[in-house]
Amino acid sequence: MLDLLIHCAGATDTWRRKPDLTLDIGVRGRRTSTLTVTLSEITRQMMANVPDRLADLFDIACYVHAADRRISRDGPEMQGEGAKWRRGLHFLIAVRDPEFWNTPTINVMLANTLGFLSGDRFSFDFVRDEHPTPQQDYLDLRGSGPRGEFRPEEIILFSGGLDSLAGAVDALLVRRIPVVLASYQSANLLHSIQTRLAASLRERAGQDQLLHVGLGLKGAGEMAESTQRTRSFLFACFGMVVAHLFGQKGVSFYENGIVSTNLPIASHVLGTRATRTTHPLVLRDYAALFSRVTSSQAEVRNPFFWDTKADIVRRIAEAGCGDLITPSFSCGSTREATFKNGKHCGVCTQCLDRRFGILAARCGHLEPASQYVVELFRGERRAGVEAVTAESYVLAAHRYADSSEAGFLGAHGEVFRALRYLDLPPGVAATRLHQMHVRHGKAVVAALEAETGRLTLSDHLSLPDHSLLAMLQATQAPDVQLRDPVELEPDTATQAQRRSVRTVPRPLTFTIDASRGQVLFDGQIVLKKRHAAIIRALLPAYQEGQRAGRGDTGHPFVPTRSLATAVGTTEDSLRHFVVGLRKTLTEQSRTAFGVPFQLDDVIDSRKFQGYRLNPHLRLGTALSEQVA
Repeated sequence: MLDLLIHCAGATDTWRRKPDLTLDIGVRGRRTSTLTVTLSEITRQMMANVPDRLADLFDIACYVHAADRRISRDGPEMQGEGAKWRRGLHFLIAVRDPEFWNTPTINVMLANTLGFLSGDRFSFDFVRDEHPTPQQDYLDLRGSGPRGEFRPEEIILFSGGLDSLAGAVDALLVRRIPVVLASYQSANLLHSIQTRLAASLRERAGQDQLLHVGLGLKGAGEMAESTQRTRSFLFACFGMVVAHLFGQKGVSFYENGIVSTNLPIASHVLGTRATRTTHPLVLRDYAALFSRVTSSQAEVRNPFFWDTKADIVRRIAEAGCGDLITPSFSCGSTREATFKNGKHCGVCTQCLDRRFGILAARCGHLEPASQYVVELFRGERRAGVEAVTAESYVLAAHRYADSSEAGFLGAHGEVFRALRYLDLPPGVAATRLHQMHVRHGKAVVAALEAETGRLTLSDHLSLPDHSLLAMLQATQAPDVQLRDPVELEPDTATQAQRRSVRTVPRPLTFTIDASRGQVLFDGQIVLKKRHAAIIRALLPAYQEGQRAGRGDTGHPFVPTRSLATAVGTTEDSLRHFVVGLRKTLTEQSRTAFGVPFQLDDVIDSRKFQGYRLNPHLRLGTALSEQVA
């Protein structure tokens, strides 16, 4: 793994080794400038109101992204199974508020957020910028800014792709709210596409409903690394600056859930090749960091998380904006597109997602196949990465379409990283994630089957060897396991029965024989004397919790002192009696069921709170009541 030191904003450190890279944002007359940051439709007066910490955050994001562009990863062949794919990047940055950024919590939050986003290892040290230039003086600010009365209701991060276009269409033409479209214009081609789309949307929504602001980052040297996973961070930080300028608390990424979850399409997809730019954990981390920076409750939303790409395309078409599909741009190969008249490459995963989504939404007539250098089904792909990527994409979709929920979750443990950040109970979120991937898979399969059904014998014989259809139909292709082994396993109850696994009956039922002073569990375990007295003393609190329907967390504990008094002993003696009671239960349950009880199966205890009967126990009819 590469380990590199980057000095930024004139920061120096004499005791460390010489930096591998030096970066600075500036204009003529302010140190050696390597980066020029251009902000369009934002004025000097607006930038003068940006607080120091938010200004620092924006600068940090610029430096991180510039380094990401300049420092290359391993090549496409991924020698050593990705060992050289990951980079170690240590930044020394001069900022306005170093005390804040050097706070351990903030420092770790920043490093971890970028680490999960990119797959790299980040670390930061901050020093004070002794001669800071006001931010508005070293940024290249272009445009006159919005009219004073413009009040947007949403800040949308607008890339010019189908997903962000659908978000803008939804806000402007469906919900009819004024918005700011904030764009990162990393290339002239993207700048042109984003500007044209924004102009078209403004014509439909009204001149007073939309403001388009742009961020350009130039002068960072020749781009050596194309993945640029930290672009999402820069994009989000720019969005937060714009949000602050207009009194908003957050920003909206619009991205379909298949891309946001972004499960690897094959085992060879390593490291940050499986991008996490809008993963639910990343957006949560952004919001947490931005909240600390702005001292307010920041929000980073993805309203389209439960959509597939086909759902995204349908949103655009149903809003009467189908003609904007072709002018949008989704390809990951911006540089190649610049030399190919703006055409999509057709071989990257973004192009595969886009074309399959358009066809699945039955909107193929809205975008000609000629917009792609390599046509989806019959185009010749280069052997290696291009061919394997297309084949793996389709086979992954096939697995999704044919999977059970258990099989899907068993095969994709990465799903569990997202569940807790989806604002749904984990079980519900898991089911919806599976259903979304099934929909996506079936859409891809249906598009393939429709195209295959149109093939003539002549078509079959003339397919290029590495076209998608030829690869999928090749007889020499190895058999592919399309079902995860976990899906072929019988359910757990059947497996337990086959293996003669002995289990404790659930729920455990206990009864109280008042006449004999005994407590029985499932008619086979008997507690007497002091042990039975402890159970009886805990019974009223247990019954109170049951009657109130409070569930596990709502069942009250009986304080140790109160329980000791009820049983007629001291607190120390009570603790010894409970240990003995649990030992008796363990011994008798092993004899009765072949399996010992768990420690808290009957008596649950919690430090400083006391004891209670396990809320999952079931109280049976007392023996004296049965006799009566």
